[in-house]
Amino acid sequence: MPTPLEELLGARPHDAPRVALVEDPAEALALRLALVDAARERIDAQYYIWEKDLAGRVLAQRLFVAADRGVKVRVLLDDVELGPSDVPWLALDIHPCIDVRVFNPFRNRVDRGWRRVLEGLMAFRRLNHRMHNKSLTVDDTATLVGGRNIGNAYFGLDVRANFFDLDVLATGTTAPEVRASFEAFWDSPHARPLNELARVRFTPLRLLERRRRLDRFATRALASLHSGPWDEPMARTQLARCAPRLAAADVAVLTDLPDKMRDGASPIADGFAALCEGAEREALLESAYFVPGAAGTAAFAAMVARGVRVRVATNSLAATDVPLVHGGYAAWRRPLLRAGVALHEVRPTLPAGLRPVLRWRRSRAALHTKAAAIDRQRAFVGSMNLDPRSARINTEIGLRIDCPAFAEQVAAALDRTTAPERSWALALDPRGRLRWHAGEGMLRREPRAGWARRLLAFVVRLLPVHDWL
Repeated sequence: MPTPLEELLGARPHDAPRVALVEDPAEALALRLALVDAARERIDAQYYIWEKDLAGRVLAQRLFVAADRGVKVRVLLDDVELGPSDVPWLALDIHPCIDVRVFNPFRNRVDRGWRRVLEGLMAFRRLNHRMHNKSLTVDDTATLVGGRNIGNAYFGLDVRANFFDLDVLATGTTAPEVRASFEAFWDSPHARPLNELARVRFTPLRLLERRRRLDRFATRALASLHSGPWDEPMARTQLARCAPRLAAADVAVLTDLPDKMRDGASPIADGFAALCEGAEREALLESAYFVPGAAGTAAFAAMVARGVRVRVATNSLAATDVPLVHGGYAAWRRPLLRAGVALHEVRPTLPAGLRPVLRWRRSRAALHTKAAAIDRQRAFVGSMNLDPRSARINTEIGLRIDCPAFAEQVAAALDRTTAPERSWALALDPRGRLRWHAGEGMLRREPRAGWARRLLAFVVRLLPVHDWL
């Protein structure tokens, strides 16, 4: 008897892989909800950040509902956003079918203020390494891998600013492979059960009341988002709508091991480098945080020298949510442009086709994608930025996908990012000064960036910290 996922997606764990690109933020959240609601045996969720906002609470509530029907739920979180916010996760962890673990935890569970800063300085070597992986795997049948964390900003729900990003829905043998990566982290000595760390203890009455509040909130929120109650038929419809887009592909799961924090080896960085080195005509790259360094700049220059068209899109100083990283990237713009690499910096506005579910007065957005299309034949989508932190410090996961139809979809998404209405194209004037091409003409300094951001990026550019960015 096939499970609901097998029936709706036409896939079993031992089938050949099939993949679909997930670009729309509303669909990205709906697919996560639908996968959780379709689960019958197991849900494995591994995330760098899981916010306690609307998206995070709704998805947590659906995990509760899945566990109520006997599904084994495991959630592995990095400790970057936990601390005093352990309480909601501890409530989840108390459920007999739910286990929550924390990767590379801080010892301080009191606050995220000066105590945590002090601990971070005293144990910098250990705590600087974070688990940046992002995956959701259900019943060994389907998995979602990509750049999105769990939170309003990743699904077009934030009232101030949102990210645009990419995920891959993959079925067949890819799902068990992603689950095997999850198992390696789950069983690692770096992953600690939350109940061993938390300082709060729940009485049964307090737990019951928290669950009731969460259920009421999720019911209202889902009805508002979907113009009606979210139920099993709606979840099945969401999956059935996505199923026809699944395309057969050769898929390689590229993932770091938990001990990267000790030895620095990175299979995903090596695999991505091999993917780029195989380019014959074109390499389209998109990275929210881009710090190529001397080695990366030389590699891109060598690709251009042998006739490969290299184009990179990253955040502008106005768009980025981490101006520090922009300072590390800015030092390499002129060498890259001189080598013939095409650089585009994303404007701080959401594209027309990816408008948020909730309206805001000041539309603001940032690129969060980590993807590549090589010769429009092969593609990469994952959690790894093109920077030293992703290559040598944080753990990452991604999918290398050999499928011309899928690679063309990724290339089309990257083409849309570099369209004039969505990004500024960089160039050097005859005197070697940076210029930004815009519809209104040529700009001579960082577009739409205030003096404080420009000063911060300039200072970071001068400091010897680029290997940590």
